[in-house]
Amino acid sequence: NNPILMAADILLYQADLVPVGEDQRQHLELTRDICRRFNDKFCKKKHPAFKEPESLIQKEGARIMSLQDGKSKMSKSDLNDNSRINLDDSPDVIRKKNQKMQN
Repeated sequence: NNPILMAADILLYQADLVPVGEDQRQHLELTRDICRRFNDKFCKKKHPAFKEPESLIQKEGARIMSLQDGKSKMSKSDLNDNSRINLDDSPDVIRKKNQKMQN
């Protein structure tokens, strides 16, 4: 479901460039396929319903690393809560996690 919801968001907002990580590239390709198929089937060539988005892959900041292990990717499925910053973490909790993080 997540790749389909991602595609719907991208197409709905008519994005030209979509910042994606290397691990999300296949989702953007799905979006581009959906866009092409919809436009080919339901639209005239000069008046497409959706823009076909391009990927924007940046080297810096492409992966957010774990706070506890600077070599692995940050993950919400990591059992160690100190390995990531959660959306509902208070400023105090974030400060403490940052002070304990590994470089």
